[in-house]
This record gives sequence, structure tokens and C-alpha cells, in this order.
Amino acid sequence: MMRVGVVISLLVGCGSSEPAAPTPAPVVQAPVEPPAPDLCAPFVARARHVASADSGCSSDEQCTCRSGLLFADCGGAASMDTAHRLSMIAREAAAEGCEPDGPRCAPRECAVACVEGRCVER
Repeated sequence: MMRVGVVISLLVGCGSSEPAAPTPAPVVQAPVEPPAPDLCAPFVARARHVASADSGCSSDEQCTCRSGLLFADCGGAASMDTAHRLSMIAREAAAEGCEPDGPRCAPRECAVACVEGRCVER
């Protein structure tokens, strides 16, 4: 029992000064990097321009299906000329590292027709 009393008196008698609180280190903020440029934006703009200027059609044979890759949709009807031009833009975009975040589309059959001078899906 004597040992317990000695330990207690040693602890009590060791002094009452508390250690000083450590000084917090200064907060260093990492430099904020600007967001990476959108590689797809110029290609999407070109594709939208080409699609809006679609030449139209006079027969069903002049219509085909376009990719939706640069439109964030699952594709649709377009004239053969427009679909070809859009395909070329998509190839250029891929070569430049553009990977658009489009929707995941289920495989589907695209049936098109020329109605009143415009290519449409049936």
C-alpha cells in the first residue's frame, strides 16, 4: 500500500505547470488550377451547326441515321450528306481526344423516311 501513496505523492508533487499548447502550423492552400478545357466543345458546336443546316431530302433514299455521339442523344435521322459530315467531325473529335459524356443507348434499328423535305425516323 505504501507504493501507491508514493506514486500518488510523486504525481502530485511533480508540478502543476501544464505544457504549452502547440502553435498551429499555418494553413497553406494549394494553388487552384483552372479547369481543363472542354476538348469536345468546338466539335459539338460544329456538329450542331452542320445538323441545323441539313440539306433535307426529296426521297427516302437520301436519308440515313446519324450518330448521337456529339449531341448527347441516341442518334436520329439526317440527310446522307449531313450524316457523312457529322461522321467526319466525330472522327476528328476522337483523334483530338474528345470523349463526350453521352447517354448509354441500347442498340436499336433506325428506320428513316423523307417527309415534307426532311429526314425523319419512322
